[in-house]
Parts: sequence; structure tokens; C-alpha cells
Amino acid sequence: MYTLVPEKALDNLVCFECFKYVSVKPVKLYINKAMRCGRCVKETDGGVESKVNLLYGNMLFKCHNRYEGCTKLLLPSQVQDHEKICRSEAYFCPLCPNSKMPPFFMLEHFKHQHRRSFLEKPSASVDIGRETNNYYLYRH
Repeated sequence: MYTLVPEKALDNLVCFECFKYVSVKPVKLYINKAMRCGRCVKETDGGVESKVNLLYGNMLFKCHNRYEGCTKLLLPSQVQDHEKICRSEAYFCPLCPNSKMPPFFMLEHFKHQHRRSFLEKPSASVDIGRETNNYYLYRH
């Protein structure tokens, strides 16, 4: 029997290097409380293996491209093969162009870095009469 990783847990299980879910083993923890996934781990980086590695045998992860429409549920052993065919782009934040990240991380970025530009209400009004050509709408 497999267990689907809950939405709230997914948002906290993000690699601090590639910003993808830590769905590839081995997952390591560091002194600064950051995690690095198996895609980014280096043998000599000083981290220690996380206890979460013990649970990965029966866990299902959503694809990190879920905000781009991918609905696949993957075992950790399937993630890297799936990522070869399910690619996504990293995008620059429209408000701080030095920040480049995958689309799913953009929501968290806006929640924490651009609080005034993040709407938590189910509706919003946009003045399209203003002279601007860039509107970015993300739905969570």
C-alpha cells in the first residue's frame, strides 16, 4: 500500500539547491536546517542522511510540474525517469528578476517575498485599462 505525500508536506519538502521536491534519495540535512535531494547531493558536502529516506519505499510524490498540468503520482524510484520526459522551465520572478525558480515554487516565493502582491482571496479585480502589458496570475 502506498501513501500519497500531503500537499502541506510537499511544500516543506523542497531541495534548497534545485527547488524540486526531495523525492529522490538520498535526502540529506545540513546544519542550517536545509535539505538537499538525491539529484543535488554530493558525497563530500557534509550533510547527514535524513530519516525520511527510510519512509520512501511506500510514498507517492506528485510531479514537481503539477502546477504546469502534470498529474502523475510517482514512487521515488520513478521520479528521475519521469523527469526526463516531463521537463519544465525555470522562470524569473517578475518583481525581482535575479530570482529564477520552477513555477511551483513561485507561489511560495510570492507568499514570503512579495506579500503585498499575493492575494489569498478567491477573487480579485484587475484594472486592465492601466498602461502595462504584464499581468501574472497563478492559481494554487
